[in-house]
Amino acid sequence: MHVRHCRKPETAFNSETVAVKACRSGQNPLDIARAFGEIVREPLKRALEHSRLYDPFTYSRDYLGRSVLEGVFASFDQDQPIVAVKSFSLDPQGVLQESLTHIPNTDSNMTFSGEYEAALAYKNSLISPAANNSELVKRLIEVEIAAKREAVGPPVSILKITRAGRQWTGPGACPLLPSP
Repeated sequence: MHVRHCRKPETAFNSETVAVKACRSGQNPLDIARAFGEIVREPLKRALEHSRLYDPFTYSRDYLGRSVLEGVFASFDQDQPIVAVKSFSLDPQGVLQESLTHIPNTDSNMTFSGEYEAALAYKNSLISPAANNSELVKRLIEVEIAAKREAVGPPVSILKITRAGRQWTGPGACPLLPSP
């Protein structure tokens, strides 16, 4: 589970608490991501409305037209990785939008989190799939940073998770995790 931590004490909103509750609701990442969306939706709306009313500068700068909260949930089913991403964003008019992506699915073996429009366009423009997923991930991040320097930038953390364990391919600002 990874949820970009978001806390709004004025409204008692805490994304980490919601994510833990969602994880207790199901076994597979897709069900957990759906539960996360159901549990977090109304408290997130209240927190965003509070920000809009009482801190309009931060609301406009950090939330309007951007991704505001994401939960990434992952596990393995035998040797098959399963990842589900539940995303919430505010459109330029301030309407909360939701999406749920997951792998495996029929379209791709890759899912995105955060700001990713330029990276997705680059990936979709590739004529043949990359031979090395680690290099492709690094390139997709570079493309997104170049497109949205104000919203995306270093340090970037990249963690590769396999059945054998986890390996930092780029720890960025994240503290190194102890070995499993």
